[in-house]
Formats: sequence, C-alpha cells, structure tokens
Amino acid sequence: MAFHRGYYRMRHKVEDFFCRLKRYRRLSTRYEKLAITFLAFVQLAAVVDWLIY
Repeated sequence: MAFHRGYYRMRHKVEDFFCRLKRYRRLSTRYEKLAITFLAFVQLAAVVDWLIY
C-alpha cells in the first residue's frame, strides 16, 4: 500500500501532540464536567505544550 511521506509526517506530529496532552491527568480522566471548562484546559495545555516544545 502506497502512502505519502509528507502526510505521514504531519499525522505523526498530530499524534505526538495528543500523546503529550494526555500526560495531563486532568485531561485524560476528564475531571471537568462542563464542556467549556474542559475546552479551556485543553487550550491552556496546548499553549504550555507550544511554549515548551
């Protein structure tokens, strides 16, 4: 099966990003019950990840 190397690299980066987000216990266990607070913490974790990596 043929695959596009560029797409595979981009997909790998996205999967790595979600793996790094799951390091936060609060996200992986979903302590936040409201969607708006969960989204806010996802955004906060993404910003922290962007600053670190």
